[in-house]
Amino acid sequence: LNSPEKASDRRIFRKFGSHRFLHLNISKKVWKGDVIDIIDRHKDQPLWICGRRFEFLWCKATKSPQCYVFFAEVGIGIEKDEEITSDKVREWCAPPKFNCDLSIGKEQKRIKLSFSKTTPSGTLPKNCLEVVPDIRCSKDLVMTDGCGLISQDGLDFVWRSCMKYIQSREAEYAEKQNTKVPSQCDKTLCDNDIDGDGDGCEENSDNGLSENNSCPYTSFQGRIGGFKGMWVLDERLGDGIKLVCRDSQEKVKLPMKSFASFSEDCKKRGIHCVQSDFDDLYDTVDVCSWDKQPKEGRLSLRTIQILEYRGVDIGFFKKCADDGTRWLSKLYEDPNALLEHVSKRHSAMVSRDIESTVDTFDDDLLFRMASVKMDKSEPVFAQKILKLVKREADSMRKKGKYPLRRCKQLRLIPDHTQLLEEGEAFIAVGYARGNVNTIKDIEKSDCALAMRSPAYFGGDLVKLKLVSRKTIRLRAASLTKTKETIPAASTCSIYDGPGDDPSTFFEDLNTGLVISSKGERSAADMMSGGDFD
Repeated sequence: LNSPEKASDRRIFRKFGSHRFLHLNISKKVWKGDVIDIIDRHKDQPLWICGRRFEFLWCKATKSPQCYVFFAEVGIGIEKDEEITSDKVREWCAPPKFNCDLSIGKEQKRIKLSFSKTTPSGTLPKNCLEVVPDIRCSKDLVMTDGCGLISQDGLDFVWRSCMKYIQSREAEYAEKQNTKVPSQCDKTLCDNDIDGDGDGCEENSDNGLSENNSCPYTSFQGRIGGFKGMWVLDERLGDGIKLVCRDSQEKVKLPMKSFASFSEDCKKRGIHCVQSDFDDLYDTVDVCSWDKQPKEGRLSLRTIQILEYRGVDIGFFKKCADDGTRWLSKLYEDPNALLEHVSKRHSAMVSRDIESTVDTFDDDLLFRMASVKMDKSEPVFAQKILKLVKREADSMRKKGKYPLRRCKQLRLIPDHTQLLEEGEAFIAVGYARGNVNTIKDIEKSDCALAMRSPAYFGGDLVKLKLVSRKTIRLRAASLTKTKETIPAASTCSIYDGPGDDPSTFFEDLNTGLVISSKGERSAADMMSGGDFD
């Protein structure tokens, strides 16, 4: 075994060092008075552990066990100039100077941003980020909650910085193990949530990644300073590193050099901002995960209700159940299928920082056994496989999660273009490179079914009217002829100038989705008991 290393997969660890944080899990069965005695200790009786004085810092909102985080202020291994109180650490996470209206409860929630598992992916240049209002529907509901925009150069910068960081970590590990450095990053890190340890890296670091390497994805989920959510590629932002954040994404105000109007806003609020307030970590892009490939479509109890209401024959559901049984058999018999499944579960478990339970322990052990291709005749391995298959079968039966043939989950993206009317949706299915027959079938369809992922981006497609490519193109062209107060070029990514043909934009569309769920609830939605977003 290697010697323990300092973890740097969280912003606060990169600032103060992970070795100074003590996570204490306390069961809900413990008397609250004893918990208070541990947290609120008298100054004459500080909490000393292993030669370090710890003070309570933060409480993670979990059910049981409850997690309490303590911070080592002074003690062994902490230099004199590194000594800092837990109050100052809390202020670094959410400076009261800029967040005077934060309640204690809100402050605890905002501090969680600094504890999110992320990969540092480059420090943004000055004045490249702006904040714009959210798009709202006629009922004043936010339609772009948690979703911002990023330019192509900005996305490429984040991608290259992230990959350089991962490569540097691989090189460090290979050097310690005396093994050859991998020729390319582990694909699973790119396809799934990326977690790692170490400091952030600037774009100009030299480790063999070409400047021409463009990001293969169109979005990522992460944290940037006090902003949280997803950033989606928008080519209308033009050249250079540019990011647009929505008001709904700002969870806490942090002094950021990349935030173009921050100093101006401070002056308006009567806040004197000094150089010492800024920190490069506030301007670092912390990536939680990159956009994933569409998942295999599966039924759900709600979807089954909707399909039954629409008159789908019971034979269809029997076929789905048979497909589910075959998938379970393959999971039990095929080592490759097992490894693929447990790898996805393990990645999800690591990225979401799930609390340790019996099931997570079994999943982790099974992942390690499957990774080394252990023989299935090994009793413990066979027992773990059988337990996993039974658990998947129970979940499939109780939640109705039977597989759907030729069906994918589509990520629902808010309508940033504002070309859709209330209750409409538009699907792009790779018109330039897709199968012609498939495209014709889709264009003839009156409705489509899609499981939503993630859920907070809007309603199910079954609630919405699909808009054809022709309609969208006509609306884009019409927008150029009307005298709007806001130029069309700043509203939608259709063209570069008034003389361009807006249809050229739609000729190159890949698989994606733009939705607007501003209409009333449909009958199918009411029958299924779902909430209207």
